[in-house]
Amino acid sequence: MKGVIFTGFLFAAVTAAGSVLAASGEHPLVAANQQQDATEKLEMKGEQRHEALLQDAKRSQNEALLQRQMYQLEQLRRQAERDAARAEKLQRFKENS
Repeated sequence: MKGVIFTGFLFAAVTAAGSVLAASGEHPLVAANQQQDATEKLEMKGEQRHEALLQDAKRSQNEALLQRQMYQLEQLRRQAERDAARAEKLQRFKENS
């Protein structure tokens, strides 16, 4: 008789503990699902962060390229001004000779 009562109490305790754990989110299956969901969210955030880093790198490269092109354009403009000044000076020299 004691064995039957003990078994009944044990069953009730295990059942109650399982429902308490499930309600608190500590049940092994619930915890595993939550951990998997958290891992998937972190992976998604990691992918989004990776995409953001790639976009930042592309933007940075484009800005650097634009800066180099602007510098080269400025150099060409200065060279054109020098060439125009030389041509004008040469033209005046020819007219004076």
